[in-house]
Amino acid sequence: MNTAVRSGFTAWRQRTAGVFSRRGDAEGGAAAAIPVRDWINVGSGQPPRLMAFDQALVWVVVGLLALGLVMVYSASVALPDSPKFARYENSHFLTRHALQIMLAVFAALLVVQVPVSVWEKVAPWVFVLALVLLVLVLIPGIGKVVNNSRRWIPLGVINFQPSELAKVAMCLYAASYMTRKMDVKEDFMRAVWPMAVALGFTGVLLLREPDMGAFMVIALISMGVLFLGGVNGRMFLLSGTVLVASFVLVIASSPEKRSRIFAYLEPWDPEYALGKAYQLTHSLIAFGRGEFFGQGLGSSVEKLNWLPEAHTDFLLAVIGEELGFVGVACVILAFFWMTRRIFHIGRQSIALDRVFAGLYAQGVGIWFGGQAFVNMGVNLGVLPTKGLTLPLMSYGGSAIVMNLVALAIVLRIDVENRQMMRGAAHEPPPRRDGGRHWRPRDPGRPSRARCSRAAGRSAGWAPRTAWRTSSCRPRASRWTPSPSAACAARARVHTMTGGLRLLAAFWSCLRILRARRASAVLGMGGYVCFPGGLMASLLGKPLVLVNADAALLLSNKALLPVVDRIAFGFDGPSLANVKNSVVTGNPVRAEIEALPAPAQRFAGRSGPLRVLVVGGSLGARALNEAVPQALAMIDVTQRPQVTHQTGNANLDEVRAGYERAGVEAELLPFIDDMAQRRPTAT
Repeated sequence: MNTAVRSGFTAWRQRTAGVFSRRGDAEGGAAAAIPVRDWINVGSGQPPRLMAFDQALVWVVVGLLALGLVMVYSASVALPDSPKFARYENSHFLTRHALQIMLAVFAALLVVQVPVSVWEKVAPWVFVLALVLLVLVLIPGIGKVVNNSRRWIPLGVINFQPSELAKVAMCLYAASYMTRKMDVKEDFMRAVWPMAVALGFTGVLLLREPDMGAFMVIALISMGVLFLGGVNGRMFLLSGTVLVASFVLVIASSPEKRSRIFAYLEPWDPEYALGKAYQLTHSLIAFGRGEFFGQGLGSSVEKLNWLPEAHTDFLLAVIGEELGFVGVACVILAFFWMTRRIFHIGRQSIALDRVFAGLYAQGVGIWFGGQAFVNMGVNLGVLPTKGLTLPLMSYGGSAIVMNLVALAIVLRIDVENRQMMRGAAHEPPPRRDGGRHWRPRDPGRPSRARCSRAAGRSAGWAPRTAWRTSSCRPRASRWTPSPSAACAARARVHTMTGGLRLLAAFWSCLRILRARRASAVLGMGGYVCFPGGLMASLLGKPLVLVNADAALLLSNKALLPVVDRIAFGFDGPSLANVKNSVVTGNPVRAEIEALPAPAQRFAGRSGPLRVLVVGGSLGARALNEAVPQALAMIDVTQRPQVTHQTGNANLDEVRAGYERAGVEAELLPFIDDMAQRRPTAT
């Protein structure tokens, strides 16, 4: 106890001494360096483990997708009873929605691997692509008309809606635009006017479809990013006033839109109850029937062709009827938490001087939060009826795909934020004048390392045991990259995409076997044999496996139920429980057999040892970890020359291991001619 008190008092005295010394230097006008604390004690003595991506955000999104899939099926199961959908099966919308979610997940897994810097470069071109598609959808013969609106381009598998791509494009373009215009954000003509022109042109195209709901969301995104980017308050207020006046003018000039407003104000009026307010009244009836705990999953009455568009715009009403207030509250809380978390990621990026990433993430938060708020408000009768779906949940292929693509970029931003706070970030982008964003720090401005700690604390993460900061003297500085953190992030993404890559492997093996018309299949071991062996069994082809080790390999063990014969390289206890096994030994290439004996090869050896490290499967992982550590224990003057075959997947990880150990080695992803390389190992 006394020791703890003394250490605490000593630390307090050092901190106060640093404050007084800084004050004295400032008053004396000395040019000495500002003292910076070189470490932070977090108490445990162990550096905390930061997950490579926001798992809570991913699980919330997965939960919303899963609940949406269940509720889309529940809301659409009775649609074939209507003459409009009489040719559909009861599970038609469930099947299509499930396929659309799979396609969206596949697209998201691809997008999350693209660095944010690439999205910053291509943002204007993505926006141009969205504008081109918005023009194409208006051309008869290309755009598909549904319910008097030309919003879709048929692509066979799905009907693509360009307005959904325009939402993602606006998030990217607005963030990129504000990043480029940060120096002139107080100038209306140079900062706001070009963005207003782009938004106006987009609005004209969307209103021609017509799709006023999408235009409202895109306008909300652009205005929100401008506001968060720091444009002049008076200019923002003026622009917002003009935008609201434009919406009012559009509504006033359209009899249909005016009647929707009157129906919203008096939904139970007989004039509107069976007309423009028909959806709203039945939505309110559904919420009323749900009460607190709901009627039970699948027990909705309004979905029985009473409530139009129950599986799209009014899905929340079906949730309210079947799951009650509890279900609706859970959905609202999930969207609130997700929106707040996305904004949190954006604030982290801005704290780390990643303005584009931060503004994009906040733009996505505005999009999801705003669209969910409007959809929920329409379902509950708080807002006039408007055709906006509930993000991640309502039926709609292009909407689900674009939602997950937008969230995948946010997840990538979070991954890179975590890498920076672990010291594994890329250097900041160069300025337009060719320099870097490094500058001497004044006493009133926190250092980049302190910003990183502040961002980490705002995320609820404890800082590392030791945070190294540079001196505050005016000199060049840079981040010290940590390859291990980048490898860990790539490993997480690699794991997430494993299921899709396995399905692709099954499909490729099936195509190869059919194209080659093989009479039998021989597997030489390794994970690649599993999809090939399984497809061979399904096609009725004889399957023979080679097990080069005495222990049964994992892939061969999985294929034991379908294998016809398995050849072992060594005799051992593993053969006792394996049927159809035979010991054949391991084949050796003729070039290897032709090499001289070791005593003859090493007779005239001089200089340092030359070591060749090779391995396969799980054995390679142990070698990759143990060899650098073992070599680091040897004196530098006696350390051997090492050539290490790592495989393409492990190259960066092994290089990082050698760098941490301080050992030089020649790293090769693969050795084509082992007979040529082997004699060099002495």
